[in-house]
Amino acid sequence: MKKILLTILSIALFFSACQRKSSDSGGFDILSTDDTQKAVDIINSANDDLKKIKAIYKDNMGKTEELKAAMSNKEITKVKEIAGNLVSEIDNGVTLGESAYKKIEEAKELNVNDTYKEYLDMKSQALRKQLDAFDYRRKSAILLRDSFGGSDPKELETTKAKFKELDDNFQKLMEEGRTLSQDANELAKEAAKSKK
Repeated sequence: MKKILLTILSIALFFSACQRKSSDSGGFDILSTDDTQKAVDIINSANDDLKKIKAIYKDNMGKTEELKAAMSNKEITKVKEIAGNLVSEIDNGVTLGESAYKKIEEAKELNVNDTYKEYLDMKSQALRKQLDAFDYRRKSAILLRDSFGGSDPKELETTKAKFKELDDNFQKLMEEGRTLSQDANELAKEAAKSKK
């Protein structure tokens, strides 16, 4: 969720920088349309959603490692308890993330220049990948909450293997989202340089 927050914060910073530069005499005017202020307001609202995600993330830092340790120690009750709490927290974060995603999509539809639209499109794709990644994290928490334990060692190993597969998928999508977000940031930097 921290990565999702960084995605939106970079959008807000880019937007803020564009506004400052466009208001300076002799500066560039990357967002010289009637919808600029509306887009700024929408992105600020999306940023508010992601600040709430940051609070959820801080409150739950370390839970995944705690969960993995409890799995290794075969602490069934602890695994189920942590996993159940994580499902709720992930649901809360994803709801806020979906709200932020919709707001970025709304801003993309406004009358802003093509470079900024491309930037917002890349950022929304990055956020979408990160939200999809958290779906894998949610599925793994549900799996552990509902299926971890029991007396059958084979079933326990099957659950652990499925957890690893879901976690690998989570890591893969998060990395794709990070890469896309970094590419968008580079686009923003290049656009800002070319307008100076």
